[in-house]
Parts: sequence; structure tokens; C-alpha cells
Amino acid sequence: MFKNYLKIAWRNLFKNKQFSIITIFGLTVGLWACMCVTTVVVDDLSYDTHWKNTENVYRILSNGPMVDHPVPGAWAGLRNELPKNFPEVGAMASIYSQELDLKLSEASSDNIRIDALTTDSLIWEVLDFKVLRGNPKRFLHGNKKNLVITEGFRKRYFPNEDPIGKILYSVPTFGTEVESYPITGVIDDIPPNTHLRAQALLIEKPREEPLFKQGYGSFAQFYITLSKGTDAAGLAQRVNKWYAEYTDTPNPFEFNFQPIKEVYLHSPFEAGTNTRGDYITIYILAGVALMLLVIACVNYVNLSVGKSIYRMREIGARKVLGANNGHILLQYLTESLLFFAVSAISGTLLYLISLPTIIEFLGHGLEMTFLNKPLLYALMLGVILLVSLLVGAYPAFMMSRFKPVNALKGRLLIGKWALHNQVQKGLVVLQFVLTVVVLISFMVVGQQLSYMHQKDLGYDSDNLLAISPISWDGKGEAFKKELLELPGVKRVSFTKWMPKLMERGAMTKTIDDPQNPGEKINVSIIEGDIDLPRILGLRLKKGRLFDNTVPITEAKKLTFSNEDNSPSTNSGGSTALVTEFTAKRLNIDAVDITHKETETVPVGVVEHFNKGSLHKPISPTIIQVTNAPEYSAIFIKTVPGQESLLVDQVYTVWQRLYPEKRFDPNWVHHLIAEQYHKETKLRQLFIYFTLLSMGLSALGIFGLVGQQTAQRAREVGVRKVLGASVQSIVLLFSKHIIPLLLSAIVIGGSIAWYGAVQWLENYAYRVNMAWWIGVLAGGAVIIVALTAVVFQTVKAAIVNPVKSLRTE
Repeated sequence: MFKNYLKIAWRNLFKNKQFSIITIFGLTVGLWACMCVTTVVVDDLSYDTHWKNTENVYRILSNGPMVDHPVPGAWAGLRNELPKNFPEVGAMASIYSQELDLKLSEASSDNIRIDALTTDSLIWEVLDFKVLRGNPKRFLHGNKKNLVITEGFRKRYFPNEDPIGKILYSVPTFGTEVESYPITGVIDDIPPNTHLRAQALLIEKPREEPLFKQGYGSFAQFYITLSKGTDAAGLAQRVNKWYAEYTDTPNPFEFNFQPIKEVYLHSPFEAGTNTRGDYITIYILAGVALMLLVIACVNYVNLSVGKSIYRMREIGARKVLGANNGHILLQYLTESLLFFAVSAISGTLLYLISLPTIIEFLGHGLEMTFLNKPLLYALMLGVILLVSLLVGAYPAFMMSRFKPVNALKGRLLIGKWALHNQVQKGLVVLQFVLTVVVLISFMVVGQQLSYMHQKDLGYDSDNLLAISPISWDGKGEAFKKELLELPGVKRVSFTKWMPKLMERGAMTKTIDDPQNPGEKINVSIIEGDIDLPRILGLRLKKGRLFDNTVPITEAKKLTFSNEDNSPSTNSGGSTALVTEFTAKRLNIDAVDITHKETETVPVGVVEHFNKGSLHKPISPTIIQVTNAPEYSAIFIKTVPGQESLLVDQVYTVWQRLYPEKRFDPNWVHHLIAEQYHKETKLRQLFIYFTLLSMGLSALGIFGLVGQQTAQRAREVGVRKVLGASVQSIVLLFSKHIIPLLLSAIVIGGSIAWYGAVQWLENYAYRVNMAWWIGVLAGGAVIIVALTAVVFQTVKAAIVNPVKSLRTE
């Protein structure tokens, strides 16, 4: 029997080609979009779940008086003290993600830049890597760092040889000494679904350091193992209580244990790694993909029910010949399964073709795809089967309930079945509600991104080249002098701040909050030479910029007595500039007077200065002048139009003075743009989603109106014979659609407005929701929908009425 149903379904697939093409195309696009987004979502949710002991591996986070959010890391001295005082704490390995520059030979001038994990030999007790060659767990060569490479690295650089025992060399950033790294092992490639992506492990001996009671020491980014079943939150409370009693500091650090599985998606702070996701983006992607599938399914339901008029007599005849409701129901469910099966095959082929593009768009590989996870694909097929049955159930149930006498007379909807009209209208409203939501979301994301790119940050980033920080080895001033002699260079300055890479500046100082007694406030200190304010184009509001007329440490200074806080002479302090916000926040009213708390002498006040991204509000910032610092970055202001030529000229000078060091130039406006990489990707995705949702909705209206005009061909013919114009016939079919579109715009606009306001709360600086966004989105939806309506109705209206009436 099922074989017979399948035959009939297959014949009906080709009988009404327009219906079949529209339905299959819509379902194909919907399923393909769902497969693509599901791949990304499932892959993001799988991060760091593949480690053998993943349920018991945690990263230590610290909160303290000098930081305004949790930071990854803790005192290095905790390595010995925690296991000693808390038996549930196991191994503690220090692990950092970093870019590493290597050379295959000491004399080579070609650098290999890779992602690496700088760690210690305890990493083998925390994370399980599959060893393919060598014995990397055994630390060799004394104090030299051991290098463990992945199989992919070996295949690329040692394709036909055993790399064990070979030496790679560092490209130094600090100092001039080139380090040698013996390769002690090869491990299997680290899966891409981890925030610890790397092509190599750089392993050193565990660092031994006591835990100082005075609350100082070095920080290490620890990953630890806890005993199975340990309550991490409860342990953190006990650790913090113990440390508060252990240390002598009045405001000690507090520590938390973050599960390794949560690091990728739940680290809104600076995560200590470039590999970071966002769970909000996951929700957005999943929601939009579901919307696209719903729109495609709504199209199928509406078109299937709309097509029912053509099959009334078929159903009546079947029932007269003995078919019951169950037979009719099964027939229509079989047709639904067939449509979804064809669409699933088409969607899968489209998915296979587009997968490389998706990987290129994301910028990293995908571990959880339908290609390499058969179980995931089987689950998807099960979902498609369930959806096909649910979506096909309504038209199948409606058709099976027709009475034979009414079906044979062509009386489609009588009595309680008139409710179908309302259901169909509701489904049309639903798909356009979803379209409006996606369209407004796209517009808001694009507007916010444009705002962040265009907002005045308080400094000039145009034609500004930055070289990442290195140690200058006493030759910094000579390098600066040679750069100033280049024809395309206007100004050069050393700096301990640059966007994205050194966003926090040289240091953060915690002082008493003058506006909130008893509370503390963090002040960022940016260090640079006297040219820094001018190269950044900082706008002076009071006082003066740095210059050579007053030595850096000899400006007029005042100090404060312990008794009445009155000023006296012969004090200390560093010459500095403060921003307007800082001056107001710290109650700095005059220049050339020592500010006690920050131990600086503000000589000038400049306009507001956004040193970080616009995700965060501006904070108190002091620009402190210093002689050419030994370790810093460098800014180079260039003449417009000579950018590419200048980089080559700078590199020539660099090679002469620092032949062994890493040359890492970045245009500052690119660094600023990279701070909004997530928003840029989201905007690009919304472009695709918007086009798909509007296209699918328009396709549904196109098919629905096409069926309606076919059903009312006789009416159209009569109207034309009686003198009706093409415009009046277009209006006849359009006037039923416009109220539905207006309802969808109001409902969808309200939903999108609320969601956009919530999303914008993540930004300290954000656009205001403008009324014209809703109007523009609504207008676009109306134009697209009416274009589809007009196209179909004009096609029906220009048909010769004689032909229509004769056909009837």
C-alpha cells in the first residue's frame, strides 16, 4: 500500500510543477540554512568537551582591587599551597595561548608564525594529548624549553623525516638572545573546537615561587584538576576564606573556578586567548535559522492547502471507492515526506558545496559537521522526518475530513472548515513577522557597527602605523631618528599603549575614589615619550602638552603634609596629561600641581580619550611622559598615499638594527576595526539571513497568490468582460494582503525593537533606536510582498477572458 502511495506522490510532484518548484526550493533553502547554522552552533557548544577529564578541569579566575572584572590567572605561589591545603585539588598547569615565531635554522631569515601553548610539564596531568612520536612527557635538556609539535606541523615542515631531536629557534621579542627549542615529541592535531588551539606546545619546568603573605608576586594562568564530584563553587568559598586568613593585605584577591567547557562561550572579559565565542551570538544564530525553517514550512502548509481545490474530486472519488480518512491522511503524509526527502537531499548537496565557504568565513576549522559526525547527520534526518510529519499533518488532516458529496461538488470549505482561511492568514502573518524581525535586527546591527567605526575616539588613527612592543636594547632612539629621516614619516613616538594589543596601557593604579569615600577606583596609566600626545592628535583643553622645555622629572611639584593636607614644596612626581573625564572624576582642578594619589604632575588636560573599544565606558586615564622606554611599542605617523611604500622602508631600517627580532606592523585603524570583529561577522550573517527570509516569504506569497488567481480565473474573466481594468484586478487581490502585512509589521517590529534594545545594552556607547528603522523595514516588506502579488495578478489579468471562461 505504501508503495502505491509513494507512486501517487511522485506523480503529483511533477503534475503541478510551479507548486513543486516553489515548495522544494523553499524547503531546500530552509533546511540548508538550518544545517549550516546547526553546524556552527553545535560546534561552538562542543568546545573543550573532548578532553578525557573535561568534567573535572577548571581555569582559575581572580577578582581583586586592581581589576574591574575577573581575570584569568592567580598568584604563582598557589601551585604549592592549594594542593597542600585542599586535597580535592590535583594537578595545576600553567597554560598560555600565544603567537610564536620560529625559524627552522638559526641562520634562516624566514619566520614561521604559529599559535602555541606556553606551558609546563604538568600539562600532561591536566589535558590528554595523543602522542604519536617521541616521549614528550619526559622533560629533557635541562632548562631549555621543550617543543612538542602537532602532526599537521610535522607534515608541513618535516614531511619526509623524523623531527624528534631537531632544533627550532626563536625570533626574540625581549632581548637579542635566540633560544633553541629541541623537538621532543609529536602529538595528534589538536581539534579546532577548543579555546586552546595550537600547532605546538612550548614546555618548561614548573616555576617554583612561594605564596607571599604581603599580596604580591607573579601571576600564572592555571588550569587545574579537581577530584570527581567536587563542588567547585563551595571549594572557591573555602579557598577564599583560607586566603583571606593567610594574607596580610586588607583587600585580598578572591578566586573562582571556571569549568574548561565554559571558557569559550562564557568569558565576556579578556579571556587570555584570541579564541573566544559568545553565547548571545549562538542564540541569535539558532533563532534566525529556526525562523528560516519556519518560513519555509509555512510556505509548504499554505501552498498545500491552497492546492487542495484541485484535488477535491480525487478525494471524493477515493472515498466513494472505499478509502477511509486514515488512507487519505497517510497519502498526504507520504507526499509531505517525499517533498521533505527531496529537499533534504538538495539541502545536503548545497551544504556540502558551501561548507568550505563557511569555514573560510569563520576563519577556523569545524570539528562537528555532518560530514565527520554520522550520528549528528542521523539526528538531523530524524528531525527532518519529525518536521515533515508535523508540517504535513495539518493539510493532510484537513483533506481527509472532506465529505465525499461536498468534495465531488467542489465545495471546498464549508461549515467548520471555513476556519482554514483564518489559519492561512495567520501563517502568512507569522512568516512576515519573522521576516520583519530579521530585517530590523540586520539594520540595528549595521547601524551600531557603523557608529562604532565612525565615532570620534578622541585621537587621530589615520595614517598611523604601530609596531608591536619589543625590547629596544638601547637602540630605540637611534631607530626613531632613522625613521624620522624617511620621506614619508611625519612623526614617531614610543608608547606603552595601542588599541587591542595593549589596551590597558602600562599599568593600572588603584586609588581612593574622591567622589565616593571608602571606595576604590582604578586609573589606567599610559606611558609614552613627549611626542605621544601630538602623534595621536590629542586636543588640549587646559595647560600644555609635553615638550623639551621642562625635564620630565623636574616640573614644579607640590606635596601634601600629613596634618592638614596643605601643599608644600620639594616633592616628587611624573609629568603627565589627564583627560577631561579623569580631571572631573579625580577632582583635578589645576595643572602643574602634584596629584597625591596618582603621584603625577598633570601639566595639561586633553579631551575625552577612548583607549579601548566602545563596548566599555571610558575610565580614568593618565598619560605619563617617559624617556624612550626599554620595552614598548612605537607609533609612526605617515604621509597619506605612501602607506605600502613606507612599510617597506621601515622594514629596511628594522633589518639593519634588529635583524633577529620579529617585525610586526599594524595600521591602527585596522586594530580598531578588529575590536568589532564579532559585530562585523554578525552583520554579514544578517545580510544573508535577511535576503533569505525576504526571498522565502515573497516566494510563498508568489505561490499562494498564483494558486488563488488560478482558482478565481472564471471570476477574473467575468470581471474583464464587464469592463474591469488590470489595475482593479490587481487591487482586488492586493487588498487582502495589505492588512496582513501591516499586522506583521506591527508585531514583528515590536518583537525586534525589544530584542534590539536588549542587545544594545551590551555596549557602553550605542545608537538610539530610530523610528525610521521600523518604517524602512515595513516599507521594504510591503514592496517585496506586493511585487510578488502584482506579478501574479497582472499575469492573470492580461489573460484573454474568453480563454478563462472556456476553460471553466
